[in-house]
Order: sequence, then C-alpha cells, then structure tokens
Amino acid sequence: MPNSRRSLTRPLSVWLIQAILVLGGVQMALSLLLAVGFCVIREFQACLAPSRLTIFLSATIVLSIMWVTFWGLQRRRQYGRWLAVGFLVVGMFGLITNSPYFQLVYRSVSQGVPLPLPPYKCWQNELGGVTQKFCGYSSYLDLVLRGSLDILLPNLLVGLLALRLVRGRSAQQFFQPEESERV
Repeated sequence: MPNSRRSLTRPLSVWLIQAILVLGGVQMALSLLLAVGFCVIREFQACLAPSRLTIFLSATIVLSIMWVTFWGLQRRRQYGRWLAVGFLVVGMFGLITNSPYFQLVYRSVSQGVPLPLPPYKCWQNELGGVTQKFCGYSSYLDLVLRGSLDILLPNLLVGLLALRLVRGRSAQQFFQPEESERV
C-alpha cells in the first residue's frame, strides 16, 4: 500500500488556501516592488528612513512566511497546515477590524461617542489616499443587520475554511505522515 499516499487527492480546503496565498502573495509582492521602485526613483534618501525600512522588511518577512506556508501545504507538512490556520485567523481579525460598521460601533463604545441617530446617511473614510464611501443605516436594527452581514458572513466563510483544514476528515488524511516518516 505504498502508492495509497500518492493517490490521495488534495482537499478543496487546501486548494482554496493555496489560491488565497498565491493571490495575496502576488498582490503583496507587486505592491512591495512598486513601493520600493517609486521610493528609489523619487526620493532615495527617504527610502532609508527607519519607518520605511521597517515596512519593507515586515512585508518581506510576511511574504517569506506565506511562501513557507504554501510550500508546507504543497508538501503535506504539518507546519504548513498550522501556518495556514494562523493566516486565516489573522485574516478574520483583519476582516472584523476593517469593517466600517465595526469601527463605528467600536468608536462609540471605546470613546464614548454616541452613535449617530438614524437615519444616518453615507459617510466617507479615506484609506491610503483612496476615499471609500459607506452607506449608513435607517434604524439601529438596520445597523445591526448591516454590521452583522458585513462582519459575520466573510468571517464565517474564512472560519469554516480554517475549521475544515483543522478538523476535516480529508485534511486529516491528507496530512497524515507516511509510514516511513513516522519511524
């Protein structure tokens, strides 16, 4: 039964996570290359500022960890599995904190600023020089529903993907070490 390992198919959760890692890595690498390129072309001395060097180094480290995670998943290694779960959990926190509805409620709770009275029209938020427009709510129930959909739906999908990677039967079988590796 030595060929049974070769015939084991890669679970859908592993395929999806690898696709997310590749797309995110390509996006991050292109952003990093463009940032470094513009920095070098326009203002080379500003590139050597500690804050920019820290950002460039951090992005390079994250890209390296993404590569190691992808490779670990490709080679059916446990470290790849757990690094992928870590990326998904961090992604869930990112999705939660980047939600404009979460930010609105969090600001209200943490700073004691009351929520705007309904009906609350659209508001704008500038993120990285890009103005984003978010539409408000007609009642507090509408705020809860919109916020829930904005926060829960993507996080449920990411959480389900992480859960399938940790507890799914096909993922458990996929990451089982071979007999020769156990000894």
